[in-house]
Amino acid sequence: MIDLGKIPHIGNDLFAWFESTASKSRINFLELLRKGNRDYVINADALEYIQRQSFPQPLLALLATDSDKLFETEEDWKKHLNQLAITKDRHVRIATEGALLGSVLHHGFSKELVILSDYAGQFNILPQALCWIHAERTIHKLVPCSEKESKAIEDIRDRIWQLYRDLKAFK
Repeated sequence: MIDLGKIPHIGNDLFAWFESTASKSRINFLELLRKGNRDYVINADALEYIQRQSFPQPLLALLATDSDKLFETEEDWKKHLNQLAITKDRHVRIATEGALLGSVLHHGFSKELVILSDYAGQFNILPQALCWIHAERTIHKLVPCSEKESKAIEDIRDRIWQLYRDLKAFK
């Protein structure tokens, strides 16, 4: 499980890792997931990600010729993008995100890893689940039109917090 509140946290009941950085970008998040690896990998997962981002097809075709290719350093990666004439900021960013995801998965992260977050865009790379505390926060934004609706909202909020207390006691 990856729980991403304010500070990225990777862990479960037996392990925890935290990292605080100045950036909230998707590239930063993927760099954190690389677990210290510094490579960039173009593989089927990277190409699939890049295609989902509405990347220009001619440029995607150029990257596809690199399938299953690993670039040792950021410098090697940037040089390669320049050789392919992938120079627009948006295109470089998307290709880099894809190559970072390719690296993350190449080094053993599961594609089924669920990212528990507040649904911020930078975490939208693998399956996501909305953290229950963030779900509860949106309930209080509902504007009831009647006393009955007001009571229903309060009942739901109480049930969420009771579930939290029960889960805490269960541990």
